Amino acid sequence: MQHDRLAAAAAIQATLYNLHNDWDKRPQGWVPADFMPGAVVKSEQEELHEWAEQVLNGGSFDEPDPDEYSRFRQSMHENFNLQ
Repeated sequence: MQHDRLAAAAAIQATLYNLHNDWDKRPQGWVPADFMPGAVVKSEQEELHEWAEQVLNGGSFDEPDPDEYSRFRQSMHENFNLQ
């Protein structure tokens, strides 16, 4: 699933950023949701329930919304002073 791959990559990114985090500037550290476009932190049970409802309703499992992805990229550029 696309979400699983994003979640795994986001967990790695959060770990790497926490290794090099300036704890005085960002005392809360980083979590995987910080690196996932449109992520909302939910319990595993909530995610499973939503997935089951999507399946039952014939939902699709497409890529993230392009506008949502664009906003995510912009926030990453702003947070990390990227060009």
